[in-house]
Amino acid sequence: MKESVSKNIKSQLSKIIEIYYELVRLELDNFRLTLLFEGVVVDDKLVHLTTTNCDKKINKRRKIVGETFYSQKKDIVDSFFLNLAKLFDDPKRNKPKSVPVMVKTISNNFHLFQSVKILEAALAKYEKEISKNNETINIIKEHRDKCLAHHDNKVHCNHLNSMSTNETRKLMDIIKSLVNSVSSFFNVAGISDSDINKIRSESFDKNTKLIEMFES
Repeated sequence: MKESVSKNIKSQLSKIIEIYYELVRLELDNFRLTLLFEGVVVDDKLVHLTTTNCDKKINKRRKIVGETFYSQKKDIVDSFFLNLAKLFDDPKRNKPKSVPVMVKTISNNFHLFQSVKILEAALAKYEKEISKNNETINIIKEHRDKCLAHHDNKVHCNHLNSMSTNETRKLMDIIKSLVNSVSSFFNVAGISDSDINKIRSESFDKNTKLIEMFES
């Protein structure tokens, strides 16, 4: 029984971590697209902000990107919030990629493990932090349900208008903290800063090459 539960939790962790890294990539893609359109230039492989309304390079880039900019940005933002909402699906939906599902699995099986005080503390911290951010989570899930998964024409899709990047980053920080505590308990790899930095580095290289392509 213990081995089966441990395997299940590790599988849930793996799926959650996979989605987390995808969120990091999507966030970087959104930033890249905005910078491409709003204005950065590359000089000796250094990226600089520039004044968009007087830079011929930016104007040229805007003509190339402009037609697809908003559709690309919408696709990236939609994917980001679909994935983020998925991570907070209620246990009753029985979603293996949901953090609440993993939390419920762990909570229901404390009796199978020894020295669980660290694990209990991690879950208590998670519940406390989530309670402070329930409003944000509910808005994201409502946006997913009514505007992304099944668009309701009677609903004005303005749920995200007042939401800031800091709010979504806070949710990602909460997930990261819990995942790394649980991963440590089960001796598996969690969400590492080195992997995140690798994703950022790959994104930067891709962005630089893309900008250089536009400038050629």
